Amino acid sequence: MGRKFHQPRRGSLAFRPRARKKTREPRIRNWPEWNEEPRLLGFAGYKVGMGDCTIPETREGSPFYGTEIQTPFTIVETPPLFVAAVRIYEEEHGALNCIGEVWTTKLPKYLNRVFTPPSDETLKEWEDIEKRVNELKEKLDPNKKNVVRVIAVTQPHLIKLKKKPDVFEIQVGGEFDKALEYAISKLGQTIRINEVFEVGECVDVFGITKGKGFAGVVKRFGVKRKSHKSRKTVREVGSIGPIKPAHVMSTIPRAGQLGVHQRMVYSRVIHISLEDAKDPISAFIREAAEKGGIKHYGILRSDFLMLKGSIPGPSRSLVKLRKSIRKLHLPRMPIKITAISFNNKYTMVES
Repeated sequence: MGRKFHQPRRGSLAFRPRARKKTREPRIRNWPEWNEEPRLLGFAGYKVGMGDCTIPETREGSPFYGTEIQTPFTIVETPPLFVAAVRIYEEEHGALNCIGEVWTTKLPKYLNRVFTPPSDETLKEWEDIEKRVNELKEKLDPNKKNVVRVIAVTQPHLIKLKKKPDVFEIQVGGEFDKALEYAISKLGQTIRINEVFEVGECVDVFGITKGKGFAGVVKRFGVKRKSHKSRKTVREVGSIGPIKPAHVMSTIPRAGQLGVHQRMVYSRVIHISLEDAKDPISAFIREAAEKGGIKHYGILRSDFLMLKGSIPGPSRSLVKLRKSIRKLHLPRMPIKITAISFNNKYTMVES
């Protein structure tokens, strides 16, 4: 009995514990190094849906090099982000300590649904931004590494998705002095997706997966079904451990929660379509979305991205985008789409 040859265990141990995430907002824990001109290293949007397109294979190592292949894509609507505050961190003993923050006096709409807005007296104290920035600079230690981040606020009311915004931090890349100057210049303003990413660039996508409820070991871990003549159970593990010691190890596949987990996918190539774009791909997708709307979503009302491949999460869910942390030796070039299918509509794209 048993296996004759070696076989890897069913289900990865890298994603333990497989519990529900408390919030529906994904979290970015690290940021790539950026030594070029200062800019935000991330953005946020809302998942719309998927389609498929025909593109030429340009990777020389692929067996399909030089031919046209069909690949899925995901649309993420990205309304402009509002920069509400600038925060400065100081690295000490491998951790970041917050030195202080500078808020704008022009807070965005519906922010009071997230936290209680400041009083009028506090807003008057916030008016002198240069004074508050200089006070923070005096607290900095020149011998330590300093990091600049902005507190960004999404604006889902612009696309009529919901009213309550999502608030999160985005790191600013570049040298500290230039990054701080850039962040202060954007304070109280909106930033569009084309100011952060470029067409053909690779991004990492963070999302919360769809909820599947209480699932068994076959669906949750990919355990092989037992023989149809097996006694009592078929969709269950053969043994959960010995009689003595009377203990079930945490590595044994067990039934439980599946879905509503935070997951990340690396290096998704993007195609940016702005609200006022007039290229044939953007025009086709917006026209296809207007006729009856997109299933489980609605109509596109703002800028959007086309991501090659799939991303975690259901429609209308928040996804966060980050500049690719992996250094890929691929040329940054736009995806040449020859045909596209979306929302039960199909068209050829002239080159």
